[in-house]
Amino acid sequence: MYRCDWLILYVTAINLIETTVGVTPPLIKISPSQELFPHWQTTFTLRCEVTDWPGSPVFFWKRDGDTLYPNGDSKIVFSDDKQSIVFNDVTQQQSGSYFCVAAEFREYWFESSDPVQIAVQEPPLIPTNLTVVAKTSTSLHLRWEPQGT
Repeated sequence: MYRCDWLILYVTAINLIETTVGVTPPLIKISPSQELFPHWQTTFTLRCEVTDWPGSPVFFWKRDGDTLYPNGDSKIVFSDDKQSIVFNDVTQQQSGSYFCVAAEFREYWFESSDPVQIAVQEPPLIPTNLTVVAKTSTSLHLRWEPQGT
């Protein structure tokens, strides 16, 4: 946790008054917070957790810097308060760097979580023209062409 000092300037008819106000920003994190390697076609949830927030923030989610919108990706479902997102039947397209933004519009206050990297593990493509090049008593050396070539 860190402390941020904000410089506030007050202008009066007579002079300029300068004061410093100490503000401890809220802590925002995504749970789970570690790098994730979900398997292809599984379901998992990311939740934005906020502590020390004055009031009720509004939540936004971003993937690779772009805002996610409800119904923008059929595999991602937002909770009603948008504090959680559920990934359904994931594919490689849901891989990326995700972070949560909490906002308080009356005060124009935005805080962001650290990103969580998601790398969906898909099964490998089936090789074509698979041939045994050499074999020994303990190993096989194979050659194949990638699918789609």
